[in-house]
Amino acid sequence: MNKLEITIDKADELIAAMDRLAAALEESQKKAITSILDVPELGVVEPTAEPEPEKEISIPAREETPITAEQIRAVLTTKNKAGKKDAIQELLKRYGTVNLTKLDPAKYADFLKEAEAL
Repeated sequence: MNKLEITIDKADELIAAMDRLAAALEESQKKAITSILDVPELGVVEPTAEPEPEKEISIPAREETPITAEQIRAVLTTKNKAGKKDAIQELLKRYGTVNLTKLDPAKYADFLKEAEAL
């Protein structure tokens, strides 16, 4: 087993420095406690003004871009190439027309949804 010996030539100076450090720490703690105790008690502070009501955040509605006949025509062309010609004709009849050019533009959104579902 190894043995380690340390010789301190100035042990008295080291002990004195440690005593001063301990004294300084004790003094620091006393000051901290005293400063805490010297603080006057705080009472309940009542608000002087009424808080502002929360403002309602309004998110502007996203404007939907109008559906065009060209968009519908592109979907119908794809469906026609997929062999859905009879289903397209049936859909047009349900909307009261025989071709896209005579379809009411107010019905474009609903028609497009159904056409995409074919």
